[in-house]
Amino acid sequence: ITINAISPDRRTAHILWWNFILPNQRMKFVDYPSLTNERELGPPGAGGASWSQNGEEIAFGYRADSTKIGGDIFIMKKDGTNIRRVTYQQPLFSIGDIHWSPDGSKLVFIADRLSGETPRSYLYMVNVDGTDFHRVLDDPTVYPCDWSK
Repeated sequence: ITINAISPDRRTAHILWWNFILPNQRMKFVDYPSLTNERELGPPGAGGASWSQNGEEIAFGYRADSTKIGGDIFIMKKDGTNIRRVTYQQPLFSIGDIHWSPDGSKLVFIADRLSGETPRSYLYMVNVDGTDFHRVLDDPTVYPCDWSK
């Protein structure tokens, strides 16, 4: 088991059984630090959970359209309800390292965008309502990313 993320109140953890997400696997959460009371939240194939600063919402990557190569960012309530799509930027190859801004209004993340035959890593930022999606940096050495506090 790998602990991927811990909620701000340190009572819940997002865990990974493997280092990759299976297409029909849902995100697994457990009580922390006991690692008991396992529950699955979000749609099948979602991953990369990141809690908002207030602990009420979770951002994650998910490929909603199985006919497309890439994925997008979604946000859900911490209980798995009220899932909403934030980005519509196909074809992102993969999304990872999602982080909330300290005020909870923006997300920053790394995405590999297909560029010819070679995927390239970029740093992106988007408002949590999906507006102002833009590339911040074209430099694969930025991984991992986070907000300074």
